[in-house]
Amino acid sequence: LNITEALFEWGLHRLTSLSRLVVSGGCQHLVSFPEKKLPADSLTNLTIERFPNLEALSSEGFRSLTSLEQLRIEECGKLTSIPENGLPFSLLKLYIYKCEKLTSFPENGLPPSLQQLSINRCPLLTLQGTFPFDEN
Repeated sequence: LNITEALFEWGLHRLTSLSRLVVSGGCQHLVSFPEKKLPADSLTNLTIERFPNLEALSSEGFRSLTSLEQLRIEECGKLTSIPENGLPFSLLKLYIYKCEKLTSFPENGLPPSLQQLSINRCPLLTLQGTFPFDEN
């Protein structure tokens, strides 16, 4: 049992005051995140990094994070897309780094609340749909 699996088995969603969570590597078989519930009402800052086999982000899991303001996704080499209608409307900052297989954002765009977007080392990414940014 590794630490990532143990976090979910401990009932991470019951930590009702947890505001920041960094989940970093350690779970080679993880292909979808989150597989189980996270603390929906308190979590404001989430980092997911170094999951070489992560292919998808669970739209159900992210939609329930109603207080999430900052999301970092780093070094997830097999991640291909951001979940359609899966990012919470509370999201203010989105950072994506070194996700070489990421090809697109949701067709419906990103949450209108988004204030900062940083994308680095995602060579296949194409921007489609509408985005909440002014052209001025």
